[in-house]
Amino acid sequence: MPKVVSELTERKQRNLVPFKPGQSGNPKGRPKGARNKLGEEFLTQLCEDFEVHGAAVIERVRQEDPATYIRVIAGLLPIELKSSSGPFAELSIEELELIASAARAALALSNSMP
Repeated sequence: MPKVVSELTERKQRNLVPFKPGQSGNPKGRPKGARNKLGEEFLTQLCEDFEVHGAAVIERVRQEDPATYIRVIAGLLPIELKSSSGPFAELSIEELELIASAARAALALSNSMP
């Protein structure tokens, strides 16, 4: 069978002419805005709905389904938070690891005391 598939592929490719450099197979291209049209319309309608019902829905979800409420909040947060203020902002990773080690050692020591 591989020979048959190979012969079919060979026949199909025999008549193909590659595009010239800088020439596209779709010279007119995608119409402007076609890619984002659905997304923009969806976000517009979502925003309008949120303006009317947003606060009430958030409150209801918080009361009736706290797990979903927290999941939505977590999904909105960036994966990695970078703090530019506070007592540890200027410390390197190595310095933070040393502080964490010292804190663990002090905690272990305090837990071992009667």
